[in-house]
Amino acid sequence: MRTITLACSVVVLAASSVSAATPWVPVVVEHSNVQATVETIRAVATALRTEHRIELLDPATAARRFEQVHSFQAVELTPAEVRALADKVYEGTREASLNGWHDADLLIRVFEEAPQAAQDFVTWKNEKVRERRFTYCVMSAANKLAEQSMPAAESIMRRCVLMAPKLKPRGHQISPDVLSLHQRMLEDLRGMGDAQLEVNVEAPASSDSAEEPGCVGVINGQARSAPPVRVVGLFPIATRVQYNCERPGRVHVVKLAPGANSLVIDARWERVVQTRDFIGLRYASIAEE
Repeated sequence: MRTITLACSVVVLAASSVSAATPWVPVVVEHSNVQATVETIRAVATALRTEHRIELLDPATAARRFEQVHSFQAVELTPAEVRALADKVYEGTREASLNGWHDADLLIRVFEEAPQAAQDFVTWKNEKVRERRFTYCVMSAANKLAEQSMPAAESIMRRCVLMAPKLKPRGHQISPDVLSLHQRMLEDLRGMGDAQLEVNVEAPASSDSAEEPGCVGVINGQARSAPPVRVVGLFPIATRVQYNCERPGRVHVVKLAPGANSLVIDARWERVVQTRDFIGLRYASIAEE
């Protein structure tokens, strides 16, 4: 595995602050030697004739900025880690059904305090986790409703709807008031407008001409279909999109607008870029590079 480290990034400043339209000039070096890096920066700055407007970024800072404008590093868990987090959701739901809210909250919190990318990985691997989380969420809203805490019940139920827009509360313990609250929150969110999303992939993982078998588009941790992915009935909010094959793809956060939205993912780029601690390009072979 060959690694090229982008030990620093140069940002050409259009003004005193960095804007979303600011061009990025990555400086590729083979090591993080400070003097060598400074010399490289000066050479680039001289070539650009903008030396006084160059900002040198720490590698970790550059990685975070890259994630803000492009995509986030995915999280990959072992089967044992997936089971452990899924079990917390199952156990929490069971405790809640027995009115053991304190213990249930502690169990569910273990899952919900995990990074969002880790939660999405677990849901991608085990779709029943989404259903159990929705069930627990609805039970929590019902509990607040029973306590006559309507603002809290509404806030929780809104989160339930966002978590699983297609699921509906069910079970003999679900009262008409809970069903009504769910329907009201669903209608409120639908009032924001309807969004559609199309996701296309360029150069799938192992072929430039055919889609890789087993690869799927994943929306907010939920596997959809092989690309091109077309999803309707989404809420116009920030939505997480991945192209997952055997391993999870990078996380693209797309702010959906009412109406048609589209995203094109470059699978070759996805395969080599990493931003866990710095911006890096990892090639499996010289041929791939």
